[in-house]
Amino acid sequence: MRKTTKFAAAGVIAASAMLVAPAANASADHNGRDPIATGCTSGAYVVSSWRLVNSRYNEVQGSIQLMYSPGCQTNWINLYGTVNGNEYGAVVRVGTVPGGGMNAGFYNSGSDYSNMVYAPGSTCVTVGYSITDMATGVVELSDSRYFC
Repeated sequence: MRKTTKFAAAGVIAASAMLVAPAANASADHNGRDPIATGCTSGAYVVSSWRLVNSRYNEVQGSIQLMYSPGCQTNWINLYGTVNGNEYGAVVRVGTVPGGGMNAGFYNSGSDYSNMVYAPGSTCVTVGYSITDMATGVVELSDSRYFC
C-alpha cells in the first residue's frame, strides 16, 4: 500500500488531471497504471460512492468512490479517511475472485487512490475496504461491494 497522501479533497484528482494529461485510449495496457499519468481521468465519472461507517462506534470515518473511465475502460478507487489513529485500506479487482487487484491505503486521516484495473464493457468489479485501529490492531470495518 502507498502511505503517502495523493490529494486533499474529493474531485481534486479528476480536476487536476484534466488540466495536465490528455485523454487516453482504451487498452489492457492501462491495467495497473496510474489514472492521472495515463490521462484516464479525462471524462471519468463516479460509478458509486459511499460512507465508511466504523462498525465498532457506528461513526462515519471516511468515504470511498469507485471511478470509471469510458475512454480507457478502467476502474479505480478514491479513498478518504478522517480519523487519526486508523489505517484505511481498499482494493478494486475484476470479478469476485479474492486476491490481486489494485490497492489504496494510508495511516491517519488523508486520502489515496489506486492504480487502475482494465474492465471493458460490462466487466464486473469488486471493491473491498477496511478500517483498522492502529493502537489496538482491531479491524473496525471490513466489507466489500460488487458492481456490474
